[in-house]
Amino acid sequence: MPDWLVELWLPILVSGGALFFTSYVLRMILPLHTQDRTQLNEEREFIEFLVSQKIQPGNYAFPHPATNNPLGESNFDKRFSIGPRGLIDVYDFPNVGVNLFLTLLYFVITTALIAFACSEAFWGWDPSAITFWRIFRVISLISLMTHTSALIMHGIWFRRHLIADCTDGLIYGAITGFIFAWFHACGWGVFGGVGVATG
Repeated sequence: MPDWLVELWLPILVSGGALFFTSYVLRMILPLHTQDRTQLNEEREFIEFLVSQKIQPGNYAFPHPATNNPLGESNFDKRFSIGPRGLIDVYDFPNVGVNLFLTLLYFVITTALIAFACSEAFWGWDPSAITFWRIFRVISLISLMTHTSALIMHGIWFRRHLIADCTDGLIYGAITGFIFAWFHACGWGVFGGVGVATG
């Protein structure tokens, strides 16, 4: 087992579990994500149309070009300029248990990768320079970038609501940074296994 994982496995698991619980609170209890989607005016008729078309689960865009080079299709350019334009995601009935497990696994794996990056960044440092607040700042920033960067790009091109997503990232980052900094401050072997200053 790699040295960094031997040192950091406990804060990795604690952070992953904490983020999993936090994601549930943010999405299921607090009203933060209630505006992520809005209801269609004629929802029932729209669903009936999808059923009549026997649309299979998948990711769809409209209008869609006939080839992989839409720039050369005058008909597509006209349809795209007239609109409407959008994306439709159709999926099977979700397996809640599997999705919850995959969500937890996602948080654990991303946290492990953040821990690895920081262990490499702090390699060879004077232990007295690895302070509580330095660990908090570095890990919080990397965690924030991990949980928001791709969503921001999606929001730029496809008008995704970003305020709630960025708020999630800030909260995830702060939680992850605090857990790792606290474990290190306790002298439990994190990032060198020595006492840490608080400056």
